[in-house]
Amino acid sequence: MATDISGLEDISGFIGACLVDSDTGLMLSSTGSGKFDLEAAGAANTSVVKAKLAAIEALGLNDALFHEFDEQNHRHMEYVNDRGL
Repeated sequence: MATDISGLEDISGFIGACLVDSDTGLMLSSTGSGKFDLEAAGAANTSVVKAKLAAIEALGLNDALFHEFDEQNHRHMEYVNDRGL
């Protein structure tokens, strides 16, 4: 089952986006102009996020790496799976 993320192209300044499995780093869906390798970017960013989550846990912080709402209280992301960290 493919996930359609093409609606992201409507965002002003959009370059590219991909949906990545946070456990494996494998790209599940992508959209964009091809200015850079979305698959490589997704895999690399998965490693960065895992390192940040490990640091948050090691420091005993009770905080989210990413916040669902921006400073104007507009929702810009959604957590779909709570990993308990």
